[in-house]
Amino acid sequence: MANIGFVGLGVMGSRMVQRLMDAGHTVTGYNRTRSKAEELLDNGMLWGDTPRAVAEASEYTLSMVSNTEALYAITGGPDGVLAGLSPGKFYVDISTVSPAASRDLAKQVLGTGAQMLDAPVSGSVITLEQGTLSLMVGGDPEAFEAVKPILEAIGPTVNYVGENGLAVTMKVATNLSLVVQMLAFCEGVLLAEKSGIKRETAVEVLLNSVIASPMIKYRGPFVLDMPDEAWFDVNMMQKDLSLALELGKEMDVPLPTSSVTNEFLTAARGMGMQNQDFAVIFEVLAAMSGATMVITIAVGAVIGAASGYFGGHIDELFIRIVDLQNALPFILAALVAVGVFGASFGTLLVIVAIFSWGGTARQIRGEVLQIKEMDYVSLARVADASPTRIIFRHLLPGVTNTLIVVATLGTGQIILTEATQSFLSVGIPPPNPAWGSMVSDGRDYIGSAWWIAVIPGVAIALVVVSLNFLGDWLRDHFDPRLRQI
Repeated sequence: MANIGFVGLGVMGSRMVQRLMDAGHTVTGYNRTRSKAEELLDNGMLWGDTPRAVAEASEYTLSMVSNTEALYAITGGPDGVLAGLSPGKFYVDISTVSPAASRDLAKQVLGTGAQMLDAPVSGSVITLEQGTLSLMVGGDPEAFEAVKPILEAIGPTVNYVGENGLAVTMKVATNLSLVVQMLAFCEGVLLAEKSGIKRETAVEVLLNSVIASPMIKYRGPFVLDMPDEAWFDVNMMQKDLSLALELGKEMDVPLPTSSVTNEFLTAARGMGMQNQDFAVIFEVLAAMSGATMVITIAVGAVIGAASGYFGGHIDELFIRIVDLQNALPFILAALVAVGVFGASFGTLLVIVAIFSWGGTARQIRGEVLQIKEMDYVSLARVADASPTRIIFRHLLPGVTNTLIVVATLGTGQIILTEATQSFLSVGIPPPNPAWGSMVSDGRDYIGSAWWIAVIPGVAIALVVVSLNFLGDWLRDHFDPRLRQI
């Protein structure tokens, strides 16, 4: 049995230490907050006052921290891990950090006479507790063989990937796939639910279908009941996804689905969900589905109906407001909003909604000007119905078909508007790419990697054109006057 040190006793680290002790190893641990280690200390873990003390007491020192900055914090300085290493010892970092930082640290470790391996894990709390966690390892092959028995006490599957930094790269690529899979699963559940299928039924069917990967099987049920303690929270997942996006840009590899998924993680943080499991993107998706269009349709329909029904000064005021809205340059307003409130998804949502309702209101106003002269509306007035009742019970139901078409066509326009804003750097803020910002960034590589700019541009065009075709079809299908032609 070996003397092992472990720095970082969080949700995953503490459970790894317990598995190492269960395998018969002696473990000396350190955590910035000692109170989190009390249970492990009661179970036989030894305590090191500093990361250096842990490394000095151990032949094998392992660490698992949240990010690159935390890794440098525990390894550097007079009390860091590096100060406690010496020839013949091994340092294994299990964290998911920047590949470049991992390679840099490996060189520093080599300078002490010790050897470093990067060994991030694939799995979660549940797979760790079940003993099915897998590890990927990068570094010197002989060092890998020496450390492999230690790592097998944590998880039975230990794969050698290559030189230092490559295991972290593999982990980033793995987590990229995890969150993209989860978003696709959420989209499927939401689409089924909106179509009239119970959410529970949709989840059960999908979990028993060909798309049910191991990750989906244990995390998919979260869309029904989120866990009290996050297995892997939004902040951590976005950190890993940001590493993937940075690496993709460095390697000239387009990552369009990852970029879109990253926006949902940003929205989750903006909605105060950053400490929940990243499966919470289902709630974000549900909340965001049609949010801008709902605002546009609701405001435009009510104002347009009121303007058409009342006429007179109210109608004139409405016309002047819409004229002012059209006269004010949208991009200028967006720049002012970003300057005052900062670039965020919420700012984007509000500014697009404010500038989108005028067209809807004009169309509804035109319809109402005709409908209000019909007999059933006149009878409602004779019956002393209030204007509010007439508008909401008699006029708006009569323009439902128009609202459906407007919503379809308007969605395409909103997508185009967001893309324009992001292209001009006043939309979704970096490092959270949107299609527009992807096109903008890709201009620098148009000669060597044209697809970086062209693929998101084509995606924008296809989505907008498809929505326009759908709007035309709905107009032709629902408007009885056109069906008679």
